Amino acid sequence: MAVRLHWLLAALVILVPGSVVHAREPFRRGVLLRGTVVTMDSRFHVIPGGRVLVRGGRIVAVWHGHTPPSGVRIRRAVVVAPPGALIFPGLINLHDHPGWSVLPPWLPPSSDAQPAFGRPLGTEPYANRYQWNGGNGFADPSPQHTQLVSVPHDALVSAGLNAESVKWAEIRGLLGGQTSEQGAGPDPATDGALARNVDNVNFGRDRVETETFPGPDPVLVARERAGEIDAFIAHIGEGVRDGDRRPGDTYSSRGEFSVLESGHLLNDETVIVHGTALERPDFAAMRAAGSPRANHSGDGRGAKLVWSPLSNLLLYGRTTNVYEALAEGVTVSLGTDWSPSGSANLLEELKVAHITLRDPSLLGPSRALVPRLRSDRALDRELVAMVTSNPARTLRWQGRVGSVVRGKAADLMVVTAPRHGSVYRRLIEAADRDVQLTMVGGDPLAGDPLLLRRLRGDDLEIIAGRAVDVTKQGVPKGSETFAQIQAALRGALGRQGIELSPILPEDDRVRFRAIEGTSGSDPYPSNVNQGEAFGGFEARWYGG
Repeated sequence: MAVRLHWLLAALVILVPGSVVHAREPFRRGVLLRGTVVTMDSRFHVIPGGRVLVRGGRIVAVWHGHTPPSGVRIRRAVVVAPPGALIFPGLINLHDHPGWSVLPPWLPPSSDAQPAFGRPLGTEPYANRYQWNGGNGFADPSPQHTQLVSVPHDALVSAGLNAESVKWAEIRGLLGGQTSEQGAGPDPATDGALARNVDNVNFGRDRVETETFPGPDPVLVARERAGEIDAFIAHIGEGVRDGDRRPGDTYSSRGEFSVLESGHLLNDETVIVHGTALERPDFAAMRAAGSPRANHSGDGRGAKLVWSPLSNLLLYGRTTNVYEALAEGVTVSLGTDWSPSGSANLLEELKVAHITLRDPSLLGPSRALVPRLRSDRALDRELVAMVTSNPARTLRWQGRVGSVVRGKAADLMVVTAPRHGSVYRRLIEAADRDVQLTMVGGDPLAGDPLLLRRLRGDDLEIIAGRAVDVTKQGVPKGSETFAQIQAALRGALGRQGIELSPILPEDDRVRFRAIEGTSGSDPYPSNVNQGEAFGGFEARWYGG
């Protein structure tokens, strides 16, 4: 199944006389966005002919038509009105490893035989994360992973380029409408410089904790009980279900869920990343998880899930059955994982998720488990919620971002998407080049060059036909330009014989990796090679 990407090249920015704004002016006059406003609020309001007034980094007003609400003054505001514009909340990426996301696709496995674990050819999909990255005393790291992922990443760290690596991933996200990114460690050179770093200080608070796989942690439990944490993000169950383990494979990825429970870390602040090995009773337990706080002040939503279908399918030939999770009422968000086996940004991952949820040899047959998603519009809307309102609720940021509502931070994207289907399908099928504007806290950071130049003056750079502003006064390395970041990363990786992952796809086209099911009764066939399939799934590039 191919997804067709349509290109709308024209963008119109209407300005009142004298309204060109210098980059460092704090937009006191405001920016008025005009188009169809897809609010993603609790009732999923869509406002054709809508207006969104941004001033002082916040959404001042949202309305329909020419006449603003009483008391709202728009005179002299900069008007942004690309033809066919859709105005969405900025996309929130709840799982990435941005320090690794400068690396090109690894596309495992191709030649990593592990006969003891039922992988005699080395082309079979892995059964858990330890089979390819080592650790846990379970297996040696894949030689390809070491050569193509670990060694070049370590070289970047040794060269002092971790901040540049994170910026690279964030720039690629901004070009696709992302305004928040999870996975970056604390660093004054990146915190608050471009996208919001989920794990660090945001809105004046640092209340998100992240751990790859948690063991017993009394300090964390005590902090949760004291009400000091809003979200605890952990990799859990990254592997196949127990029934799909091959002979000789003694490791149960699902067993990690029990470790989480026994460590008193399954509650409504828990955010499970991947969960590919989990089964429906586990999702029911997630939804039923209560508050860990001494005063029981929970959000009533139970533990949450973050889904990364592309990386799951390429590594394991399987992905989380999110229909089972949705049937139990679990809040699901999307994440890209990392560039070696995942999508470049959420705009790409949306397309993979769209295919995965519908394909009859992927999750398509489970769709009947969630009757409310019977219609395509409802399913598309659910997908868009997975990158906007759901991650905001997961982080307990719903009062700040995740929907286009008066009073919230102006984390917004403006996209001129293919003009067919619902507003949700139009975003899913949009390409990076359809993103006309990405704002973080009202600051226009990426988008159409003409539009951004009129908002920022000359304080921008052009990247493959897109405009970005990556400099930031007052932070370490804040004067680094994109060209300098690119040169430093390319030089360090080149010394390892590795190419830098493209900031935008080559040949002036947006491509995204997706998967398409192939028939076969054996979910883990041992007689296929990488060029044919990973565990019954083909990996393909689709181009617009």
